[in-house]
Amino acid sequence: MTELNLNIIDETRDSTISGLTLGNRHLCYILEDGYRKIKVKGETRIPAGRYELFPRKSGGFYNRYHAKLGHDFVIGFKYVERFTYILIHIGNEVLETDGCQLTGTDYYLDNQSGNYKTIKSKLAYISLYDLMKELFRDGRVFLTVDRGVLPD
Repeated sequence: MTELNLNIIDETRDSTISGLTLGNRHLCYILEDGYRKIKVKGETRIPAGRYELFPRKSGGFYNRYHAKLGHDFVIGFKYVERFTYILIHIGNEVLETDGCQLTGTDYYLDNQSGNYKTIKSKLAYISLYDLMKELFRDGRVFLTVDRGVLPD
């Protein structure tokens, strides 16, 4: 069993940036939607908690990543209350999240939109995919999402 951790770095009204780690090893940055007290479809980050990840082998992202990248799966969340089909996937802007988590090698606050954005998302995702392939082969993988003192 493997435990990953997602620790919030900062947030705006509509975006959240966090660091994804395995032990003391930084894996990538994660961009999500902003906090909403009441869930809004496609515009709300998942709540703090512990979630099991799994190698999802169906759906649109799977079909695209399998065709374009040769990937055998996409990184899925097994169960998130009030959310469906949550993935970790490629994307640089909060408009691309649809409630999912986007990878990046780095991030910045875009002054025009007022939201965080990631950079080199595809590179970060491919690196994470390669690691997850090993981790899924070795057993169950869990992600603990820590929102710190921020509401959730």
